[in-house]
Amino acid sequence: MGSTVAAPSKVEFPGQKKTRARMRGTKQANEATAKKLERELGQFLENPHSHLPAMEFGGKLRWGRTDPVTKTLAEIEKIIKKKNDLKWLSKRMMAKRGDDVAKAFAGSLHAAHDEQFNMVGQFNSGSFGSGSYVRRGDGKPGYLAGIQNYANLTLRMLPWEEHARRGMYFFSWEGGFVCTGPKPEPPTDWLENVLSRSRFDLSMTEIDGQKVWTTEGLDAKQLVEGGNSPNGHVAFRFHTGAVVGLGLDALETFSKKDAPFVHHLALSMLPPILPSILSLDAVWTPQGWPADRPLPETCVEGIGKVVDAWQGLTMNEGIVSSAMKQTVMEGIDEGVL
Repeated sequence: MGSTVAAPSKVEFPGQKKTRARMRGTKQANEATAKKLERELGQFLENPHSHLPAMEFGGKLRWGRTDPVTKTLAEIEKIIKKKNDLKWLSKRMMAKRGDDVAKAFAGSLHAAHDEQFNMVGQFNSGSFGSGSYVRRGDGKPGYLAGIQNYANLTLRMLPWEEHARRGMYFFSWEGGFVCTGPKPEPPTDWLENVLSRSRFDLSMTEIDGQKVWTTEGLDAKQLVEGGNSPNGHVAFRFHTGAVVGLGLDALETFSKKDAPFVHHLALSMLPPILPSILSLDAVWTPQGWPADRPLPETCVEGIGKVVDAWQGLTMNEGIVSSAMKQTVMEGIDEGVL
């Protein structure tokens, strides 16, 4: 079942060129796109289970209810058993009722049987990214794109957005894709991979069995203990015990081509809510400030507002350092600055 359809019948005039109409929202696939989809969908058809999140939650919700992800996976299992039955898939992908992820899964399996991929849809999202996909059935465009572009670490989470809204957590990285159920418990491998793909050069140290990552110039032990640092820093303290410290000098290297670190981190999980897995604090004191003297409360509050703005993506990462320093200087009402 292709995406190109014959144009509606109409009066033809001598010498008029015959035309073909295409579905709204589709485009002619270039050679690279066609080959990519052929490869992705070929792998998908061969092993559909590889495009599903691993379920790491085996319990029950309150009152003994089954979680929504388990229900969807059960629906998809029925579809996988019929993966080579095109007539059955045609009905399932057009069903008016039923699970939306399962519907897109059926449509994608049907598309995987195509021999050519000439016409494709183009999905674009400011948060999840973009990808070409084969429009097939009544599945949501974003869900079809996410299933058919599984190599896109962020986009592949999109089909599960409704499950995330219902309290389920997902983590995606180069080595896996998991659902941890109603508890936001990021795997160790997830954090290590996300950090390795960031723009920062991080060193890892183990302190009391917990992993601590720092940029150059930060002392891992002082960071864990909440102490100051020569040039200031921000600390990501994960609820699992891991700590990531970024020096303000490292933050200042941000350029327009870089993805903000908090954005990079948040878009590796669904829902992308960092406070569910970590707390964030920061510190900077002017040169000569006594080590045993806390900053005035106004300075601490000012730093907190800067960190919140950065975490909420309303402040450019490149000015976080200068904004922190400015708010501290404005909050100190004694001494020579």
